[in-house]
Amino acid sequence: MTMKKLAAMLMALTMSVAMLASCGDVDSSSKAESTPDSSAPDSSVADSSVPDSSVADSSDAPASSEEPSSEEPEVPAGPSTFSAFDESKLLYGDIEHGGKFRLELFNTYGDTKNDPAFDNEEMDFTGGFSVTFDIAGMTNQEKEYLATLTFADAGWQWQSWGINDNNVGAAKIVGDGTYTVYLTKEICSSANPNYANAKTDDDTYPGYGWGAAVFCIDIYELAVDEGLTGKNEETGEFDKGNITISNVKVEWWEEGFTPDYVKPVDSTMAKVDEDAFAKFPAE
Repeated sequence: MTMKKLAAMLMALTMSVAMLASCGDVDSSSKAESTPDSSAPDSSVADSSVPDSSVADSSDAPASSEEPSSEEPEVPAGPSTFSAFDESKLLYGDIEHGGKFRLELFNTYGDTKNDPAFDNEEMDFTGGFSVTFDIAGMTNQEKEYLATLTFADAGWQWQSWGINDNNVGAAKIVGDGTYTVYLTKEICSSANPNYANAKTDDDTYPGYGWGAAVFCIDIYELAVDEGLTGKNEETGEFDKGNITISNVKVEWWEEGFTPDYVKPVDSTMAKVDEDAFAKFPAE
């Protein structure tokens, strides 16, 4: 073999080795890129060092060693209670034919005994109660008429028979409008010449009221001024003229809760002499 052929073969062999070495480098680099490095963090795996907001951290919540209290919570006084009222069953007009215009909500001795406008037995109070109503159709829109409660509860413990000594709880009716009359424990226990006996051995009055035996509102002199004539014997209805009563609300409350419209018995209202009420006889 000539020297030229040997040199050519040696050169070819050298070039082949170089090419093989080059191909090996490329293959190894591509494998390196596709193989994950175990030393680098994997973003698809949750890092336990970072808190997960979706999981509650029980270490922050202190363990409660307190047992639930067996004592009932103190219930604040009030709020007041309103009764459902069926105005179609309310009787009003010159019911007694004595000059007073009466609203009869319930009366054991009257026509509402068997078919009252509200369930009077649900009344249960220690603080007081009131009646709010609208009146319209009065002939004289300027004259002042006194409206008071005539009331005895079912046990005849709370009683009020018209006018008290300083008109607390009464309403002064002057023309069409909305008016409220009320009775409180303090009014019941105060000295009153028109009161029925308290049926107790001292000057205090029982604080518990329930139901009603007599429950009326009397507006003095209004029946006379309206020219009303008592009960119509043909229709059986009481003469009410053009007067209408509507939007009647009966409200009661427990002792310790007082509606804004209630005035204390020691109010600064002028005390009227008893003789001034001679034209408004109590029954």
